Amino acid sequence: MPLVILFFIWIPIIIINALVPFWSQPGIFFGILIPKEQIRHQKLLTIRRNYCVATVVTAILFMGLSILCVQREVMSMLASIVYLIPAYFVVHILIYLQGYSGVKRLKKEKQWTVEKSSVIAVDTSEHNWSTISRMWNLVPLWLIAANIVFVAWNYDRIPAQIPIHYDASGQVDRIAQKSVGIIFALNLIQCLMVLIMAGVQEAIIRSKRQVHPEQSESTNNLRRSSRRYQAAVIHFITLISLALFASVQFSIIGLIDSSLTNWTLIAAILLIFAALISLPMVLKKNRTLVAEANAHTVFPDAGSDEHWKWGLFYVNRNDPALFVEKRGGVGITINLGRLTGWVFLIAPLVFAGAIVLFSFF
Repeated sequence: MPLVILFFIWIPIIIINALVPFWSQPGIFFGILIPKEQIRHQKLLTIRRNYCVATVVTAILFMGLSILCVQREVMSMLASIVYLIPAYFVVHILIYLQGYSGVKRLKKEKQWTVEKSSVIAVDTSEHNWSTISRMWNLVPLWLIAANIVFVAWNYDRIPAQIPIHYDASGQVDRIAQKSVGIIFALNLIQCLMVLIMAGVQEAIIRSKRQVHPEQSESTNNLRRSSRRYQAAVIHFITLISLALFASVQFSIIGLIDSSLTNWTLIAAILLIFAALISLPMVLKKNRTLVAEANAHTVFPDAGSDEHWKWGLFYVNRNDPALFVEKRGGVGITINLGRLTGWVFLIAPLVFAGAIVLFSFF
């Protein structure tokens, strides 16, 4: 079963990372703005194809190494996820930067330029126009409360000793005496996760909305629809993740069979993967419709390649916005030109590191 789970974890990673260049905003190649008439340039298509091949081959090698290590009992499934997946993402970023460098060099060689718009427009209307109601954030909290009540109701059925660590072969090598702290630790992680997801929702609400005075209402509706869909996907992933945490908790304390948790994990991975795949497809369609309806429009920051470091990070001290739409991929990103942006960047990393340390100690 661990090998099956690893397979279902790696396959979505491979597919999503390989498709990243296809999900950029119109006219964007690896975070660099390209003139519309050059989008199908043969060298650009070759750079994108080389990126996809390198990404898939590298991911398959890491997946094979992960499965081999678990099969030979060199490390546990959790250890392979914690160590090898981040290692792969480091290599993946290097592959992406190679593509970015190739596009940047080609643009300079060909002296491609894109005329910036002389009109700067900002939508100052109510932020809530672009997403779903904040009241939906209460739903995950209700589920966590129901989770806690269910565990507390069955507290007497929980064994006196609780497994808290597993060796490379997946066998329990550390146990702890039943206590309130041990039993409800995962509920604290659930609360922290909901807090982060709520922060992402707030970032979507407050992110800068680039508009143009000549845009029609139907175009604005497409942009609003895109943001609402992003918010809906985040809520969906949050609820699936909460269900998965609840299943793990019930399994650890002996309220359900561990095999059920394994199948729950596979189902959660598939559902999250389906949501993540649908998101860029919907956004790509809406972006294309917006671009076709406004072929004459270049948005204010479109030509500011200097503000997009390596095509990934937005750094602009003169922009008061803390959150902006990504150039590549989907969603929003942080303006690292502001000190507050660094706080938002580091906080989730600290949270993830705390979870990793908690799993090993």
